[in-house]
This record gives sequence, structure tokens and C-alpha cells, in this order.
Amino acid sequence: MGKIQIELLTPYNYETWKKSVWNYLREKGCTGYVKESIPAPTDANALQAWEINHERALGYICSLVSFDLQFHLESCKTPKEAWYTLENLYGKTDKIRGYQIDNDLMNLDPKSFNNIQDYISKIKQLRIQLTDCKITKEDLQLILNVLSKLGQEYSVFISGFHTNRISMGTAYVQPTFDAFSDLLIQEEAKLIQMGIIKTSKSQALIASEPKVQKESGNLDQKQKKKKNKPQKESESSSSKNESSKKEKPTCAYCKKSGHAKHQFYLKQIDGKE
Repeated sequence: MGKIQIELLTPYNYETWKKSVWNYLREKGCTGYVKESIPAPTDANALQAWEINHERALGYICSLVSFDLQFHLESCKTPKEAWYTLENLYGKTDKIRGYQIDNDLMNLDPKSFNNIQDYISKIKQLRIQLTDCKITKEDLQLILNVLSKLGQEYSVFISGFHTNRISMGTAYVQPTFDAFSDLLIQEEAKLIQMGIIKTSKSQALIASEPKVQKESGNLDQKQKKKKNKPQKESESSSSKNESSKKEKPTCAYCKKSGHAKHQFYLKQIDGKE
């Protein structure tokens, strides 16, 4: 027989957990220890085997409870005590908890999920928890709630659903929530293929593009600065040479530097030359 997969007990899944664990205990031959229908034998050897199975039944129950709830079972010495402790804590319908789960379900936003599949899976999970709280959510109620949360890109799908429902009148056959979910997932795949909506991967690529462009832009600016730098240096050196030439003019008459032609004549007049 294959290994049974059982979800650990939480405050919201007791009814489902109870059925799964009881079937598991039945497979292991331990339900009699929980019901105490197998009394402890008087024979020493038989008593030892009974005690082993008794402890095993207690261990099975405790190991299938989530860590946050383990403290409820710390003082339990028998599988029956552990079983009915959990029954008293979570077996009764908790209306407040049910209303909280119902509120969470109705306020789910598909934009908070990577895709429609994840969104639908969360709805189904909360619906099961509501069932455990004796609260039933009808298929049509869930369908209309989902339609009200879809974005503008699903407008054709939403319009088609309502038009078909109204035009067919009494001949209209309401789809189950599972059938509706399959249609919605197919619609998402079609919109992705048409490029109307983006997948999480493509959105990540788009988000990374500005960064690449920014880095390439910075690189171009650095390269331009490097190219302009030698030009500025050459310009500054040429300006220095020009200024030095202006500071030391050459006489056109005597060909000596340091004075202009008119200054040569002034020197002759003054008798300095």
C-alpha cells in the first residue's frame, strides 16, 4: 500500500484531518487503542507488546499535529486522551473562525498571485476550510466573485459569460466552479500568447531593462569623458603657447624677441639701443 499523505492539523482543517488520521490509524491497527477497546493484558510478554502499540498510537496522533499546536498534547498520556483533547478544541464549529475564512476568500485578489492557477488553488483551499466550519459556498457565488475581481484584460471573457447566461434563459446550464476554473485558465493562456498580459518571467525581464540601459548610458558617458580629456589638455597647452607668444613678441626690425618694432624705435630715440 502506498504512503498516505496527510496534511498536519491546523486550527482550520480539523474535520478533514480527523477523517484522514482515523483511516491512517485503522491501517496501522491502532484505532482500538484510541477507543480503548483493546484492554491491557495480564501476561507480561503480551503486556509489553501492548504498551509498544499503545505508545505508537499516541505517537501517530502527535506527529500529525502542526508544531504550533503540539503544546496541547504535552500532558496527554494515552492516545484516547490526545484524540479527545483535539476533538474538544477543534471539533466544534467555530463561527468566528468560519467568518474570518469566508472574508479572506471573498477578498482574494488575483493580482496578488503569479497566475490564475495559483489564485484558483487558494480559493479551493479556503473553500475546504469553510466546509470544515459547516459553511457552504455555492459554485455560482464563487464564480461571480471571481468575475468581479478580474482585470480589464478579461473583459471579453466576462462579457461572454454574462451574455451567454442571459441569452439562453431557462436553457442555460450553470457550469461547476471546476469547469469555470478550467475555462479561465485557458483564457489566461490565450491572453499570454496574444501578448495582452505578461507572465511573471517577462515582467521580470522588462523590469531589468532600465537598469541595463542606465549602466550602458553611464559607460557611454565615461567613454566620452575619456575622449574629451586629451582634447581639453591639448587645447590648454595650445592656449598656454599662444599666451607665451603674446607675452614675448618678436621685433620685425631687429629680429630680437621681447619687444615690438615700434618699441625698437623708442629705444633708439631714448638712446638705449
